[in-house]
Amino acid sequence: MRFYEGSILITGTHKGNAVTGMGFAELVHSYEKPALLIHQPNENEIWNNSSPITWAVSNADDGNPLKFDFTISTASAPNFKKEFFGLTDTFLYWNPGSFIKDSIITAKITGYSTDNTLSGSGQRVFKVQPLQTEFSICPGESFNLDLNLNPADYFYSWLYNGENADYASQPAIQINPVSPESEGIYACIVTNDYFIDTTNNFNLQISPCTWQKNIQSTSLKIYPNPCDNFLMINLPIRVADCLISIKNVNGTEVYRSVIQASTDEIETSNLNPGLYMLEIINPSARNIQIYKFVKN
Repeated sequence: MRFYEGSILITGTHKGNAVTGMGFAELVHSYEKPALLIHQPNENEIWNNSSPITWAVSNADDGNPLKFDFTISTASAPNFKKEFFGLTDTFLYWNPGSFIKDSIITAKITGYSTDNTLSGSGQRVFKVQPLQTEFSICPGESFNLDLNLNPADYFYSWLYNGENADYASQPAIQINPVSPESEGIYACIVTNDYFIDTTNNFNLQISPCTWQKNIQSTSLKIYPNPCDNFLMINLPIRVADCLISIKNVNGTEVYRSVIQASTDEIETSNLNPGLYMLEIINPSARNIQIYKFVKN
């Protein structure tokens, strides 16, 4: 019986005389160091960041509430380096993007009481498959970047080429469809009550795919050219969900819509006079067509 609180009977001697009485006692046990067991990943497992690192405290009443530090070491850096500290959950999504494939990692989870008088740790050796940081996407396709974090656990501030980007505070972003203007370096500042950290840079390159190399303007008719207040588009066959994009000579998109018929009329009265590039992107048919026109 490790705990007791209540009345007791007392018997004994005092100066050689037998005595009895009633008393009140509170019994507690001595606290042990927290014993940590890492559940995931398994020893020597090739682990990827789509699953969390998880652990448990086998003597859970000792030192509660506990906080946890996550540290790692490698053959090239044998001293344990602190990656996260002050964690209150017993799981962690960790981005190993700075390590090459099959790097051998020794991870250590240290749990400690709030007064730091009790602490214990557990270790696990495993290999990592790093998060993909280089992407090459075709114009018109979709780009999804997911940090695999719980949206409720952190705050997210996305960066595009080092500047704040207008994305919601979520661990995932989607660009659909991508365009040449989407090319660049993406990163995210992740924060909570205990830390602030910036993810690795994700480099997005936009390059024509093999299905885009044969651009045939003859299959597309636009008129009048030059135009004044409207531009007619005539496709040789009926298509569905094709994207229409108009850009000026600086590459800035000034118009975007979806065409669902073989003929469409675009209002051009609000365009400034000059040369424009019209793109018709059909991702499902893996086809892109480009045409130039002039606005009077």
